Amino acid sequence: MPRTWIAIAGLLFLAGCSGGGGDQGTQAPAPPTAAPTEFVAATSEGLWRGQPNGKGGVVFAYPNLQREDVLLGDGYVSYSRNEDIWTVNTDGTGNRALVNTPLGQSLHAVKGPWVFYAKSQSANDDAAWKSVRVDTGQQAVLSTNGFDFLQRFVGTRAVFSDDIAITSVNFDGTDRRIHVVGSPAQFLFTRAAIEQPATVLYEWHHDLPQLFSVSLSEGAQEVPLDTDVTSSTYYAGHSGGRVVYRRCLSVGIGATEQCNVLSVLLNGTQTAVLAAQPENEAVQGLIGERVVIRRNVNGNDQLVSVPITGGAESFITLLGDTDFVEVVAGDALVLRRSTGTWRLDLNGTLTKLGSTPGGHAYQVVGTAVCYNVSAALYCAPLDGSGPEVKIVGNGRFVGIL
Repeated sequence: MPRTWIAIAGLLFLAGCSGGGGDQGTQAPAPPTAAPTEFVAATSEGLWRGQPNGKGGVVFAYPNLQREDVLLGDGYVSYSRNEDIWTVNTDGTGNRALVNTPLGQSLHAVKGPWVFYAKSQSANDDAAWKSVRVDTGQQAVLSTNGFDFLQRFVGTRAVFSDDIAITSVNFDGTDRRIHVVGSPAQFLFTRAAIEQPATVLYEWHHDLPQLFSVSLSEGAQEVPLDTDVTSSTYYAGHSGGRVVYRRCLSVGIGATEQCNVLSVLLNGTQTAVLAAQPENEAVQGLIGERVVIRRNVNGNDQLVSVPITGGAESFITLLGDTDFVEVVAGDALVLRRSTGTWRLDLNGTLTKLGSTPGGHAYQVVGTAVCYNVSAALYCAPLDGSGPEVKIVGNGRFVGIL
């Protein structure tokens, strides 16, 4: 046999061994497909569970559930029922009373396996706020102050405010701490909670609103985030260890406030001016490390973005009087317009998501956005790749699974 044919035969043999011949070799497994994001909604028929494309249905029948307080926890839903609190699994099973007493109680929040509720006071039970675990039934008294209101969660601590004080306590009722104490002439409003480091941001309203941060560690002192006591300062957002806020100054009796946008570290240092034009400026949201700002110039609204640490701003687009930023969705914004729902990225590119006008209560659900139009609940893909879908005719969003 000539050497050329021997070489060719050897190559064919190797090809056959490698699966490159006529026989099918072992195929590499296809990468797993991410499961579509599911969410739950409270409807006139009960608890609806499904995907933003409309696939799903009622898993727990209960009339006019959209009229009740309904909150999503870890694998369960809590809802109000005749001044009692009930719970049902997110698959519709296990419906049962969680808190059922003659005094009556109102559902306010859930976090992990814990449910938080306000309780009527009586001679035998002076607890104003209590918590209960869905999985074990463990209960705890969180506050006996009838003026307290549950404001935030930080880690495993619940933060309360009664206008003149800010306190926190573990979910199981232990280790209660007092963080800020004011006076009856001063009003405290918590604005945000930061997990790392455990911190609460709040506004202290006396002569002028002032923005502060306070660590939840024992004995920590509150920190003023702006030293200009002649202006009002309002929380506008945060990212990492920086807080974005508005500094506003009234320009005359009866005149509207002129507001600029700044950022500062939690310890009150390294202040950066993000926007300081003569026109009023308002924060619309944070996308990554950029702050989106709406500015009115001679009756025309501009939308710009600025690095959170300061720097050159980038123009995004002009907005009409009926254009409103509703929610941040990943690397873009969702706009409510007279023509429906739109996506707007930082480059100014607009993508129409839905044609039904009058949306409200926008929520990002995976790669979709969901919203109410009157009583109906709609969802639409954020990339505009599919149609707007009517989920239910009478319902509202509860939470993402």
